[in-house]
Amino acid sequence: SNPIASFLKEMNSKPLESMSEEQYFKVHKDSLISIAEENLPVIDPSVELQKYLSSARRIVEQVQVFKDGQHGGLLDKQFQFIYSYKFSKYFSNLMRHPQYSKLQSNPPRDLEILKRRLSEILDNMDKLLEEIKCGLMQQIPKTVCF
Repeated sequence: SNPIASFLKEMNSKPLESMSEEQYFKVHKDSLISIAEENLPVIDPSVELQKYLSSARRIVEQVQVFKDGQHGGLLDKQFQFIYSYKFSKYFSNLMRHPQYSKLQSNPPRDLEILKRRLSEILDNMDKLLEEIKCGLMQQIPKTVCF
């Protein structure tokens, strides 16, 4: 059983209580972002860039796994966002690697593919957040506090 999935399920079922939908969603989004940042691999400039490209590929594969559907509905979207965010962060760290600029003149094929995936992922993130927000609003008990 996946501890992150359990955490998300619990978080998804929390009532609105005294928060506005905007606040509720912000708290939710911040939680997703902190999950994504929790175990972001550190990039050591002295290590071959190639090693990091394979890690980046693994993160991107996870985005696809959840895009294709694992848990169904909202959870998949949340995992897709977590891995998308993780990938965009990881890639921006990767770009600071000293070998990255040297590769720009003649980039290896996998780097080209990763850059293409990055732009697709970045283009899709706002839409993904909207879908998560929509899914959440359908799911949360609308608690009214007087």
